[in-house]
Amino acid sequence: MDSLLIGTLPFAAGAAVSPAVLTVVILILASGEHARRRAWLFAAGGTAFTALFILVCRTLLTQVAGSGNAPDPIDRIIEGVLALALVVLALLPWLRHQKARSGPSRIQRLLSSDRSSVFLGLGVAVMALNGSTLIIVLAGSHHITQTNAALDAKILAALILLIGAVLPLVIPPLLVSIGGHRMDGFLHNLNTFSQAHQRTINTVILLLIAALLAYKALV
Repeated sequence: MDSLLIGTLPFAAGAAVSPAVLTVVILILASGEHARRRAWLFAAGGTAFTALFILVCRTLLTQVAGSGNAPDPIDRIIEGVLALALVVLALLPWLRHQKARSGPSRIQRLLSSDRSSVFLGLGVAVMALNGSTLIIVLAGSHHITQTNAALDAKILAALILLIGAVLPLVIPPLLVSIGGHRMDGFLHNLNTFSQAHQRTINTVILLLIAALLAYKALV
């Protein structure tokens, strides 16, 4: 069990670093009336999608991935493909031209809605479009699936992976729920830092996870 949980931690940590998701949550918390309730709805939608995604990954990978301690060619291929996908996602923001946006974004326009379903759906959509986190979660799910650990150990590892992936959704509204407006300055500074260094942060995390997957695929 220990090796499974330790092996899952890098994927959980990598999925936990998501500046884009953090920015959306902080925008919701700054949206005025009922901001805290909206942020929790957003977190609930994103968490539900992520949990379902892990379950689907687990189900599909059980059918194709090898099982056991011996290296399996299919596992190596899966890890190699995921590593390559992460490298592409890490380099893509540096290669494409960043266009300056004018006017409010689509998310900012949605923040004017009073419907709970909008924020639940927004949480689902943001996580569904967060390709880097999804690939890291997929890689973590593959790591869990290919081991010979007991079912309870695999469930615990999947929970660790889920918690890591939803931390950017949950931490800001949790801090505001506990500390109230005293947390506004901290969240503002955190958002400013994450936006200023978003490409660098994403690149470092994605390349580290890609290196781990490449090592697992080759050794």
